[in-house]
Amino acid sequence: MPNYFEWQKIILIDDDSILNLIHKKVLKIIGFHETVLDFNNGFQAIEYIYREIEQSSSTNMDISLIILDLEMPILNGWGFLDRFLILEPQVREKFKIIVSSSSKNPEDIKRALEYEVVSEYIPKPITIDIFGRIIWDGIEKDKDKGSGREEDFRF
Repeated sequence: MPNYFEWQKIILIDDDSILNLIHKKVLKIIGFHETVLDFNNGFQAIEYIYREIEQSSSTNMDISLIILDLEMPILNGWGFLDRFLILEPQVREKFKIIVSSSSKNPEDIKRALEYEVVSEYIPKPITIDIFGRIIWDGIEKDKDKGSGREEDFRF
């Protein structure tokens, strides 16, 4: 089956395993049947990425979308982002990161979007419409086009 999607792999990083399961089911419903991995904290996820780097060259790595929660035990989203920024640019370009958090604090939103590797901030929960836009249309490259509110993401 050919891959029609921009993403070859989606990585969910959230300590809410029920939400991860729901997100996996929603992704299947909207037609994404590629690899979906989930990790309960940023440490597990960054370790996975480091192992992927060791096992393949950056040119052979899958293009991956990361959906990242901010508040998690062990290594939170902020710590994950800080460790992700250490990676070589040719590795970082294989990933797009969306921060998805229940925080509606404007400072958290601003801080997340200040990371050059974060494409956008989406409040939880991610709806089917938003997942559809992400999967079928790709991510808006220009952060200034949307406000981060759900009404900006309807079809």
